Amino acid sequence: MLSRVDIFVKDMGIVADAGRAVGLALPVAAAAEQLYRLGASAGLGACDDSTISTIL
Repeated sequence: MLSRVDIFVKDMGIVADAGRAVGLALPVAAAAEQLYRLGASAGLGACDDSTISTIL
């Protein structure tokens, strides 16, 4: 199943908020969230999440 980049931006934001709420550091999740945000900013929001590899 494919998912859009902008959905991952939303979902990773939820993960980050949950970690902050309990005082848990989630460095890998934070890095992933930033990559998805970069993808969305580059106009890839409606694309499949695998397109995030073009950002790397």
